[in-house]
Amino acid sequence: MSSMVAQQHHVENRTWTVLSLLNWGSEYLAGREFESPRLNVELLLAETLGCSRIQLYSNFDKPLEKGEVSTFGQLFQRRLAREPLQYIRGKAEFFSEQYIVNRDVLIPRPETEILVERVIELCQRQYRGVKTVRMLDIGTGCGCIAISIARRVENAQVLGFDVSDKAVAVAQRNLALNRLEGRVKFIVLDLFAPLEDAIRAGVDIVVSNPPYVSKEEFERLMPEIRDFEPRSATCDEGDGFRFHRRIAELLGSFLKSEGWFFLEVGYNQSERVREILRGQGMRNVNTFSDYAGFERVVTAQR
Repeated sequence: MSSMVAQQHHVENRTWTVLSLLNWGSEYLAGREFESPRLNVELLLAETLGCSRIQLYSNFDKPLEKGEVSTFGQLFQRRLAREPLQYIRGKAEFFSEQYIVNRDVLIPRPETEILVERVIELCQRQYRGVKTVRMLDIGTGCGCIAISIARRVENAQVLGFDVSDKAVAVAQRNLALNRLEGRVKFIVLDLFAPLEDAIRAGVDIVVSNPPYVSKEEFERLMPEIRDFEPRSATCDEGDGFRFHRRIAELLGSFLKSEGWFFLEVGYNQSERVREILRGQGMRNVNTFSDYAGFERVVTAQR
């Protein structure tokens, strides 16, 4: 902690330009083995100055005011403590759009964009002429899945739920920003409650990115995830398949006959998840890989 205080003092008691602070901060993070150190500093400095990263490069020689240096130093300290950039900035990018995030919700990941892409492709192929496509988003978090789908599938009606009332509050804020209140709804609901009475059959598509990190694996996660993201949205406190089994049990209650299920899984979970789904009578079980070649999305039809 004393070294962090000394570092803060060093930052605040020098005269800095945009370029000199970019260079110093990048070198400092690189020396502590942060990934993409330059990008980290660019985003923190852009946040401090209220500008874009591109604008930083057209103002290299701009001297920073003392208050700006102090603000940057505070943000930089948070990143040094391994707090994710998205929480520091209060926003994350998903499908090229900005979503409000805080420590009450999981940070959207690129793998989840693959999940959304597959749902959109199915809707364009199979539900284009249908008046309404009813969807259920289980474990909605910040709402990025439900909102991204509704923005691109005009006949979609999406109900997203989460056990966390704080997560649903964040999702509601994102919903208001996207002005989709008529077609997307978020509610607080526990997946392990008797949902058969809460959600009636008749859903065309169920989609979910549930907690799938086992209790054992959770302790080995990088500190940005383990120490900052909500444990309840990451770890299933079991073997990593607790939520998959529960959702599979409920699909017969939720899904219409011929309806579809889309699920994000861990990089080494697809085979076991396929077995779970087939064991519940699901058919046409298939997988899709992420950009690294890992099978991260499992689809199935009732």
